[in-house]
Amino acid sequence: MIAIYTDIGRGHPNYLDSVLRYLRQHHPESAKRIEKTSVFDISKGLSLQAWKIVRMLYRIGSRGGPVSEAYSKLRSNGSAQSGHSILLSILGKDIITHLSQRNETCVVEHPIVARIIGDRWPVFYVHGEIAAPRESAVQSVSKVYVPLASTAEKMIAAGVRAESVVTTGLMLEPELCPDLNRIVEARLARLRQSERFPLTIGFFISGAYPHRHVELMVAGALSCRRHNCRVRMFWGADTKKAMKLRDRFQQAGVTVTLDDGTGDPRNGDLVIVSVPSREAETIKSTQYIPQLDLFCAAPHERVNWAVGVGLPMIAIVPPIGSFAPENLRFVMESGCGIALSTGTDFANLGELVSMMRKDGRLHRMCIAGRSTCDVNGTQAVAEDILAHAR
Repeated sequence: MIAIYTDIGRGHPNYLDSVLRYLRQHHPESAKRIEKTSVFDISKGLSLQAWKIVRMLYRIGSRGGPVSEAYSKLRSNGSAQSGHSILLSILGKDIITHLSQRNETCVVEHPIVARIIGDRWPVFYVHGEIAAPRESAVQSVSKVYVPLASTAEKMIAAGVRAESVVTTGLMLEPELCPDLNRIVEARLARLRQSERFPLTIGFFISGAYPHRHVELMVAGALSCRRHNCRVRMFWGADTKKAMKLRDRFQQAGVTVTLDDGTGDPRNGDLVIVSVPSREAETIKSTQYIPQLDLFCAAPHERVNWAVGVGLPMIAIVPPIGSFAPENLRFVMESGCGIALSTGTDFANLGELVSMMRKDGRLHRMCIAGRSTCDVNGTQAVAEDILAHAR
C-alpha cells in the first residue's frame, strides 16, 4: 500500500495523517508496510513546477478573492469521472511513472491526485471534510471515505457511485478519542463555574495567514485578556510570524509565553504555539484541547472539534473557499457555535464570552457538540483500509 500526500494546506493531509497515526498506534507492523510519499517527492521538472503553482494558488486563494475561485476550479479540473486534461496530465506525469510497475492500493487525501490515478490503480480517497462541494467528487476511485450521511449524499449527487462511498463518522485526531468523555465533562464543569474562574479560548490561524483573520484574532485575544480569559494562539509553522505576533502583544503590555512544540503544554495568561511541521502542530494542538473552553477559527477542518469534541466555536465569516460555507452551515444548524465578522465584534469578544457563559449558551453548545456526530471515523477508515487494501 502507498499513501500519497499533496502536502498542500492542513485540512486534506490532516485526515490521512490521523489515519496513519492510528495505524502506527494500533497496528504497528501493518503500518511499517505502508510507503508514505508526497507529490513533491515524486515529481520533477515541469510536473514539480506545476505542483508548486498549485500550492501557491492554494496559499493565495486561502486569503479569499478571485484566486480562491481559481483554485476551486483547478481542484475540479477535468470532471468527476476522469483525470484526463492537459493540466492534470502535467501534474500526474511523474506520479504515473512512479506507480507504473506497481499494483498495490493507493490511499490519497486530495481530489486532484484521486482524479489523476483513480481510473488506473485501486484508489482509496480519504475525504474527511463534512462539506462536499462538487470539486471534491471523484467518480473513478474504488472507495471514498466520508464522515457523514449528508456528505455521502452530496458525493453521490455529484456522480460518485453509491457503492464506492463509505460513511465512517467524523475523522478526529486519534489522540482525542480515548479521553473524549472526560475532556467534555471537565469542560462542562468549568463552564458552570462562576466568573472568578477564568475560561481558556484558543485562536487557530489558517495556514495562509489571511490578514483580516490575523487582525480579528489579535483584537479578540486582547479583548478576552481584558475580561480575564486565558488565551492560546495557535500560529502555524511560520516562526517569524509567531515572533511578530509576540511583539504585538508585548507592545500592548501582555505577557507572552512561547511554545515551540517541545515539552508539555505551557501555562500562562497568553501562550503562542508555533510548531515547525503540520503533523507536529496537530499533535501539540490536541494536547491543548482538554484545557480549552471554546475556540475561534475559520470554518475549515477544525469544525470537527465543534461538532465532535464539544468545543464551542466562534467562526470567522464571511467564509473563504468552497468548503467553508457548508462546514459553517453544519456548525450553526447543530447549535455548536456562532459566527462573527466585524472588527467591533472581535474588539468586544471578551464581553460576549462572559455573557455566553452567564446565560448558558456555551454550556448548551458544548453539549450539542458532544451529541451531534459519531466520532469514530478515523478508526473506521484505518480498519477498512487494512481489511480491503492490497
